[in-house]
Amino acid sequence: MKQKIFWLVVVVMMSISSCSVPKHEGVVKVDGVSECVSAVDDVVVWLSGNSNQASDVYPGVGNTFPGSRSGMVGDGYNFNGISMITINDSASLRQESEQGLSFDFWIKPDFLGTTRILFAKIHDINWISYGLFLLPDGRLSWTVQNKDTDSWPRWISIVRLPKERFSHVAITYKKEWINASDGAIFIDGKQDQVSFEVRNYTKSFRIKYDSTPLFIGNAPDEYKPRSFRGVIDEFRFSSGVLQPNEVKSIADARSLGVCKPVQP
Repeated sequence: MKQKIFWLVVVVMMSISSCSVPKHEGVVKVDGVSECVSAVDDVVVWLSGNSNQASDVYPGVGNTFPGSRSGMVGDGYNFNGISMITINDSASLRQESEQGLSFDFWIKPDFLGTTRILFAKIHDINWISYGLFLLPDGRLSWTVQNKDTDSWPRWISIVRLPKERFSHVAITYKKEWINASDGAIFIDGKQDQVSFEVRNYTKSFRIKYDSTPLFIGNAPDEYKPRSFRGVIDEFRFSSGVLQPNEVKSIADARSLGVCKPVQP
């Protein structure tokens, strides 16, 4: 059965322009020293979760966001079962399989017990370009898909996220070896030993895209999502693959966060 997206709605629209973020040369200093981690390169989307939207790298224009709750780095987005963030389609959201893509964020689920959408860019009612789901037992399910070739490889974490506690999650994908090593799931800075389902994943695979937005925390009714309930904070989507040392630095920094890039 293909990874599907389940039920519920309230749309919060957001337009994101296509560009990359210059690196802020911060130094990683944890253990009592107040210094943020050097900014992640090639950021496409960065949503801080703070009520002051000017703190976001890409705040968009005229947007409404989910309410705020205490996050890991300042405030985080409070997903209450009906709220979501919608990021309009753009070229920057359509990363090529060979170039790679990465996501990282802090998450605190309020509930487990049913499959929940964390984020997904959809390309058909029953298919997605890429997406991450929280399974009923707290494991994570990451997939990239192409309806035309009936391809939908899936990586499932072994480690389970706890409820009511923050965990740092990072997801990477780059088509290279055509096996499990093309994708990775990191939890709290450590790469997990995933289970991998091939599902017609071959050398010819490419992620299929259309003009459907990227949804975070929920999706419109027609996609039948099951909405996430809890907090997502410091949501980043980057072009290319985050390296294990970069993921560990972000997770180790915890509430110090990642330095906001200086805009040119």
